[in-house]
Amino acid sequence: MADSTRSLSRRALLRAAPAAVATGLAGCPGRGGDGGADTGTTTATPVSTPSLPNVEKRTVQRDRAAIVHVSTVHTGTISWPAYELVVPEGLRLVGVWEGEGERFTFERDDTFRLESPPEGTFRGTWDLQDGVLRLALESGGTLRYRATVEETTEGFRLTLSDGASTFTYRRTRSGFDSGDVLEVLERLELAPATGAAATTSRSDQRAASLGSGFIVTPDGHVVTNAHVVGADADPRRQLFVRLAADLNQGLEEGVAENFDVTDVKRAQIEDLLFDKLVGYMLEAAHIEDVETTHRVLNGRAGPDEDPAVESWDGRIKRAGRVMVEADGGRTWGRDVAVLKVDQTHLPTVSMGDAGAVETGDEVFVIGYPDIGVDSYFEARERTLAPTLTSGVVSARRRLTSGVETIQTDAGVNSGNSGGPVYDDQGEVVGIATFQPAEADIQQIEFALPITEATAMLAEVGVEPRSGDLDTAFDAGLEAYWRGDCETATERMRRVLELRADHPDAQGYIDDCEAGRAPGQSGG
Repeated sequence: MADSTRSLSRRALLRAAPAAVATGLAGCPGRGGDGGADTGTTTATPVSTPSLPNVEKRTVQRDRAAIVHVSTVHTGTISWPAYELVVPEGLRLVGVWEGEGERFTFERDDTFRLESPPEGTFRGTWDLQDGVLRLALESGGTLRYRATVEETTEGFRLTLSDGASTFTYRRTRSGFDSGDVLEVLERLELAPATGAAATTSRSDQRAASLGSGFIVTPDGHVVTNAHVVGADADPRRQLFVRLAADLNQGLEEGVAENFDVTDVKRAQIEDLLFDKLVGYMLEAAHIEDVETTHRVLNGRAGPDEDPAVESWDGRIKRAGRVMVEADGGRTWGRDVAVLKVDQTHLPTVSMGDAGAVETGDEVFVIGYPDIGVDSYFEARERTLAPTLTSGVVSARRRLTSGVETIQTDAGVNSGNSGGPVYDDQGEVVGIATFQPAEADIQQIEFALPITEATAMLAEVGVEPRSGDLDTAFDAGLEAYWRGDCETATERMRRVLELRADHPDAQGYIDDCEAGRAPGQSGG
């Protein structure tokens, strides 16, 4: 019964009209009088009536402590053999070769032309493997030679031997020009180094991903996306990709030094080399001591505090599939996960009804997007302040996987994933999940209905609920908005009794003591 009453109270708190805000300021510091003596004479003191914040601001203040960062961290130790770029035999052969009155032209499309006066010109296809050159003549028949390509001080030299005779040619023109650099690199291979360069390296690697989530029970059940917790991810691959990213810097520097190409072409080359490096690591590297941890953090971390230390360990209780096969292709699945942290008296969000959400309804998203602008702002304190974006529901759509979605134009950026989507009453109706992959599609984001989360919670025997901390915090917040600092302070101190590290309660007490609360003079 207590939870039901409190839930109704939270809805009333958000839906309250500004006209209903009380004007009493009993107990607020900085106001004249002793706060209680009846002198028998009343002197009217002008008191401003605070304006109730809009629903978005009220929701942020009410729920931001319950909206959390969720990080997934993979660690492991990787050892790998030193590598080198190997030029395939066939690539060395492409070009024009001349010697003893003959001219060989080997094309990239595996065709050749041999001009050998006075016998004539011969054409066909060529193939070079394991040092054996096979020439399939158009006129019929096949010639085989032992072939060697060497780089000398005078250039490249080709030696062909059929066992009885040996022929030598020098390359007079390469089969590639500067515009073919991408094609050349596509044919290059990364292989373990040989000789003195055949060393082994070792590195401790860490790959992390960040997202958002929200707390739905006071004892620490957290809802987020399955992809935020890496439900479909291979930790080994994530670590190999992280290592490849570290090593790729050397390849990028080599590209810049050795290839005079456009920025677009350079980016293509770097992407190509990076893919080759990842492939090499997956094939040749060895990984051990792989571990995956999940961390949940709300509030803030000071300049000398590590957010990872200040966060809570989480464990996955249930996670859906991020991507599934449907109708012959891959599409989004039930991208929802439930984490559990071992905490008590946690703040929770207010859950709503996704079934009532229709096209044209206003919604807003709160989360922690990673938008790459941290360097522009002062870093005295790592304030983990959530970002709010708003929009409307543009459609209700069903994926080919059968999963329902809420389409909206409210911004959902990297890091927002797993965060709550609210309706215009400040209740959670969805989970911010994904954007279309097509780069030319603008302002289309997708959320999963909150029913996907409540169904998964039910599968693990959990029902969203509130607790004593929410009751105290909501009452204190409502009093703060109407300028009743005595009640606000008393309720916020109760919050701190229940949870000393609550990230926001002390701030409202400080505002009241400093005269910054709504309706206070000088606030």
